[in-house]
Amino acid sequence: MNISDIAASKGIRLSRFTCGMLSRITHIDFYNAFFAEGYEGIGFCRKAIDHMDIHLEAEGLENLDPDGRYTFVSNHPTGGAEGIGIPAILGDTFGENVMILANDLLNSLHGMSSLSVPVSIVGKNKRSIKKVIDDAFHSDKQIVTFPAGICSRMIDGRLQDLTWKKSFVTESVETGRHIVPVYVDGRNSRRFYRIAAIRKALRIKSNFEMLLLPDELFRQRGNTIRIKFGKPVPPSAIDSSRTPQEWAAWFREQVYRLQ
Repeated sequence: MNISDIAASKGIRLSRFTCGMLSRITHIDFYNAFFAEGYEGIGFCRKAIDHMDIHLEAEGLENLDPDGRYTFVSNHPTGGAEGIGIPAILGDTFGENVMILANDLLNSLHGMSSLSVPVSIVGKNKRSIKKVIDDAFHSDKQIVTFPAGICSRMIDGRLQDLTWKKSFVTESVETGRHIVPVYVDGRNSRRFYRIAAIRKALRIKSNFEMLLLPDELFRQRGNTIRIKFGKPVPPSAIDSSRTPQEWAAWFREQVYRLQ
């Protein structure tokens, strides 16, 4: 993994000096030393959690049936820790039968390749992205997704996700999946949210604060991340009383009620 490749994947062009500076800030050598050990899949997630000295506390696992077929929808407070933490926990129940729809930092982690389905693909049209998502939902894998698309921001003085996209609702109903709300108790540094706010105020479209996510994950060392799983909602309960977008907002609300 290197900064220039991550930036290029998001359409951001950086000078060699800037790449070198960001490489030091984001501890790329620390991560690459771990990647060189060759862990993959759920094993990668578990070893990464240990390597980062992150402590996971899981609640609500009794709500899950090992024979069930689920879409896990979660808030996205850090952009990294929950992306490896949720699969690590689910691996105890479902083994390697877990798939995560992800972008940004998670798609840059080589050991995640067997789990990760990239849903932010530069140079691909919407039809190609939709096919990738359709194939994932039609599979027998347990799906983990972060419907906000990017990690949480400070909004109205409170750390929260942006508006959730509705695709997980329509895809889950179409493919007969129960939807499980998941709440993750975590946060990034004030610096991250401050830079995000400045970028937004300047109306800069490129999400360049995501280049700091490796450092934000590094800063999670020694922290405890609490992950709470709610009760599965069957597809039959998702009726025409709400539009798919309204159902997405409803699930977002249910996630925050778990805190």
